[in-house]
Amino acid sequence: MTLQSPILFTTSLVMVLAVAVNVWRVRIIPEPTKFLMILGTLMIALASGGLTVRLPQQRNVVVMVDLSPSTRTAQYRDTSELQKRIGQLLGDVPYRVETFADSAQIEKTVFAPPQSDAVVLFSDGQFDLPKVNSPIYVALDSNLEHPTDAAVTRLEQHGDSVAITIHNMGNPRHLKLIGAHGPATAPSGQTVLNATVDSNAQDIAAQLSPDDAWPENDALSLKVQSPAIGERWWISQSSAPANYRLMKPTELPTDPAPYVSAGLIVLNNIRADLLLPIQQQRLTQYVHDLGGGLMIVGGDQSFVAGGYIGTALDALSPLASAPPQPQRIWIVLVDSSGSMSAPVEGQTRLQRASNAAVQLLHRLPPNDVVHIGSFARNVRWWSNGKSAEATAKLSLPPADLNASGPTNLQEALESIAAQLKGEAAAEIILLTDADARFDNPLSLAVALRNVRARVNLMSTADASRSDLMRVVVLTVGSHTTQLDPKLWELQTTRLAQSIIPSGIEQLPANVTFSGLPSSLPPRIVPMWNRTWIKPQATELASAQETSNRTSVAATWNVGAGQVSSIAFSPTVDEIAAMAQAAARAARDPKFVVTSSADAELVVTVDAHDEQQYLNDLDITLTLLSDADSNKPATVLKVPQTGPGKYEVSLPAPRATALGVVRNKDQIIGRFSVAGRYAQEYEFIGNNRAAMQQLTGLSGGAVIEPSQTSPIQFNWPQEDVSLASLLATLGAGAIASGLIAWKRSN
Repeated sequence: MTLQSPILFTTSLVMVLAVAVNVWRVRIIPEPTKFLMILGTLMIALASGGLTVRLPQQRNVVVMVDLSPSTRTAQYRDTSELQKRIGQLLGDVPYRVETFADSAQIEKTVFAPPQSDAVVLFSDGQFDLPKVNSPIYVALDSNLEHPTDAAVTRLEQHGDSVAITIHNMGNPRHLKLIGAHGPATAPSGQTVLNATVDSNAQDIAAQLSPDDAWPENDALSLKVQSPAIGERWWISQSSAPANYRLMKPTELPTDPAPYVSAGLIVLNNIRADLLLPIQQQRLTQYVHDLGGGLMIVGGDQSFVAGGYIGTALDALSPLASAPPQPQRIWIVLVDSSGSMSAPVEGQTRLQRASNAAVQLLHRLPPNDVVHIGSFARNVRWWSNGKSAEATAKLSLPPADLNASGPTNLQEALESIAAQLKGEAAAEIILLTDADARFDNPLSLAVALRNVRARVNLMSTADASRSDLMRVVVLTVGSHTTQLDPKLWELQTTRLAQSIIPSGIEQLPANVTFSGLPSSLPPRIVPMWNRTWIKPQATELASAQETSNRTSVAATWNVGAGQVSSIAFSPTVDEIAAMAQAAARAARDPKFVVTSSADAELVVTVDAHDEQQYLNDLDITLTLLSDADSNKPATVLKVPQTGPGKYEVSLPAPRATALGVVRNKDQIIGRFSVAGRYAQEYEFIGNNRAAMQQLTGLSGGAVIEPSQTSPIQFNWPQEDVSLASLLATLGAGAIASGLIAWKRSN
């Protein structure tokens, strides 16, 4: 209660008190009359003060019930459960019920609340937020908190493979693939499954077995996008098969632009050192960034025999040139005596030799054990007992390494012989001018051979008559001489490669093919390369030699492209079958086109060359839908959103479609888009985030399933004046008192 005029009320109250005192003193007036007169006077005083009371208004409440397909399992769809829930939340508050979105063919739920004072909403919140003009109270349904729905949410083709994204909130489901072969089960949770596109497939589909209330989102399908195959390059020292463009290793382009025209590049029995580092880098870019296909063919000049270990070719190949287990111990020692202090074009001879030793680490079998250090008067170890791969990652040589003191190599080798146990073969590589004397070279050599150690020499001076050379010969080691310090790195690498077994197997093996688009009969291969299949690679052929089986052909994806390796010399038919699996369409290296399709189709173009971003381009997206061949294609401008970046998003098409991205008239990207189910089935279950936003904007609240008490609506209240009533009652009380007094007399 409030007073409209406190001052007037105070004045009136003083008068009431004065009247009450005087009336109470008059003895002739009976006490009941006195009481009524005082009460009436007080009521008149309250009326004069404008006493008001704030009372809630009666309001219009609408209960809205969402009957869209996404709410099929909701508890409130049972009429008795709905009435029970309404009774809990509204009590005796009057209401009316309205339903919406009750069509089986609905594309997307639309929620349009009517004019009312409050809305109590039974829904999953899977709709766009409407304009609101009254508080909305969303009653969550417990059956929609964790619905057991499974959906195929994405289906994307990447060359010869397809990625299937599945969101499964229930038990594992059977997965049926059409036009591809891969996993047959979709596990619980969100997973991405990979499958291989079948040869000659025109359509790809992924279908979950029906086991929930929403079969509409159990499948997606798309058209197979076959890339346009470009030129086929045959890199070889000899001839090329038909339909291939022959190139000598020296003719392989060093500029990235020509690679756009290549759909497949074959390295036919090519040594790694016949390709410049920049050429190997371009091959990596061609596969990884341009999405091209590369085939590495074996022979007496490839894999280990071709010096692939530690090169870009070995990194690209799905067949490793070195085994996964360590095979030998490498002991690399650099001469740091005073004779290595002489300057060579801005560096000392020691710095040149140390750099050669460090670079050698990258060309050793990555899992072999390495000890590396320097020697003068004593041995200084830079690193001990780590793998070659781990050692190569260290910061070597030590920053404080200096050339000084005499050469005491005999003590160093005697110490090594004493520490080795002979459990694994040891290769000692020395980078020195061989100016060292030995008391008994034969005795030292015997000690080293007893522990399976060989001494190998990269001599920086003529060492033919040195004591060290006798030790090298007596331990059956290798040696080379290079007087030019600029060539020490290359010569040291070649020395190590001559030590590593070539991996060429001369015993015939029975080769069996698998996983190829065309079936090939098994055959006897007279010579092959010893290789090891890498994790994540897919075997294409295996060789059986006596009781051993080994992978001799494999493929895998590298970035956007694919690389296949064959560890033997294939026939024409075998080349054709493997080329069919490996050939890809390259694209312009200045453009990277990516697409992502779920509820929205998002297409992004990154445009830049080696020097700068490419801005203000005319990029367009053409979407060719299979829904209506007579309907014109949808052409959209792809706006620039940042330096060299262009992006457009649109609702995913309901029918399978082909997207083509152009820079003016130049096609820079193609992709297939899966035909999409209605947006109604994109998300199943309570959308709590949308509900919180809706109630926050409207001033309502989210009602948890556990709440059984009535909703506190907090209606706006109305001020009602009691002045007239109080004045009337006050006058009546005074009149009643006077009448009673008169009658008593």
